[in-house]
Amino acid sequence: MSDDDISELKQRDISMHAETEKIVEPGESAKNINCYYYSGIYYLKDINHFNLVEPDVATIKYINDNKIYTSYYDFSTKKYSEDENTEEAYYWTTSELGTKIPKPDVKVVKKYISDNENSFGFEAYGLSLDKFNEYVDKCKQLGFTVDESSYEGHYSADDKDGYNVYLSYKEDDDYMTVTIDAPSE
Repeated sequence: MSDDDISELKQRDISMHAETEKIVEPGESAKNINCYYYSGIYYLKDINHFNLVEPDVATIKYINDNKIYTSYYDFSTKKYSEDENTEEAYYWTTSELGTKIPKPDVKVVKKYISDNENSFGFEAYGLSLDKFNEYVDKCKQLGFTVDESSYEGHYSADDKDGYNVYLSYKEDDDYMTVTIDAPSE
């Protein structure tokens, strides 16, 4: 950074935030999460930087009876509050596309961008890279091997009928994004 950049940063209030979509069991903690500051431009992983600031509010999501609930913890009042809105923890399409790919064996599946007769996308949370690779293998067993493209954490292929799958793994948060598209006419 230049001297001017550093001077400009010194004039701003420092705020930090950390977030993750990792699934953890009760009593466990998510680890190695980036702590972002200056509007997310920079990040760090050293807990000592976090210890320099005063926390404000923590947002906590948890699963109960296939619903995702959201609670907030206010550090200044030391009180929890509950959001009255919930969301379904495991979403799956009712379209024909949902029968062409395997349902992932995870606790949380959220709709991603589309769910119609031409395209279905979802994000599946709480899986390792090994589990992602197992899911890729299941897609291959279902015939998604035509014009395949593959590299670490990514897979794309068509089946013999022209349906296309695209899979992408996000290691920082242990989730994958999957889309299946019907053949274009």
